[in-house]
Amino acid sequence: MRLDWRTVSGALAAAALTTAIVASERHVVVMTDPASLHVGAVALSAMLGGMFAGVASAAIVIAFAVSSLLANPVIAGGPDLARVMLLGIATLAIVLIIGLLRRRFVADIARERERSAALQRLSGALDSMDIGVVLLDADTRAQFINRAFRDMFRLSDEQAASKPPFVALMY
Repeated sequence: MRLDWRTVSGALAAAALTTAIVASERHVVVMTDPASLHVGAVALSAMLGGMFAGVASAAIVIAFAVSSLLANPVIAGGPDLARVMLLGIATLAIVLIIGLLRRRFVADIARERERSAALQRLSGALDSMDIGVVLLDADTRAQFINRAFRDMFRLSDEQAASKPPFVALMY
């Protein structure tokens, strides 16, 4: 696990949101059910920082919900306890889902970077050859034209970049 700004910022965002909710409930307006804001903060935290940041944010949100339940003893044991339990289950489920999606997304990006680097090396190698090379796609459009082919047929870089059909290259 890496501890970087994304990991810390997610938990800080959840803590800032719960502080803002407490402050607004005391001084501005009472929110009937801030759970959706909490779940959103946990989702954002998990998306930014991964599962660890999401779990930390979920712990902050659940601790806030339990403390607000204990601060209001008249309702304790009633429907609010069920809400806190549902909030806990929902936040942890969201952390798991978004954490897994984020892990897959990061792996896909790493794979794409590796493929891009390999493609750059391959195109550099083909471009340095003395033999003219044209790589075509399934529709016989030129996807790559190396320097030797461009020089041989006096093809400009703009013409090569336009990915002309093979028939147009032959004419």
